[in-house]
Amino acid sequence: MFIKTNLPQKASETIQKIPDVKLLKVENDGISILINTELHDIFEILKNLHEDGINVEGCFEVKQNLEDKFVKMMGEGSNE
Repeated sequence: MFIKTNLPQKASETIQKIPDVKLLKVENDGISILINTELHDIFEILKNLHEDGINVEGCFEVKQNLEDKFVKMMGEGSNE
């Protein structure tokens, strides 16, 4: 999931405090996260961000195909 915000670094700090939600990447316009369980719903995550004073401009589901997942898994630690 990608969360668009004007405070991505602060949002990353908030996300790292939430169990079962993994920060994947901090970008200029937001953060990418992985939700590891169905226990968290997006509204709870957005609520945590809002309570920390972070304005969320949008939130988008990012889907990976099987090839993307394989390349990421096999590419970790590779120098090619």
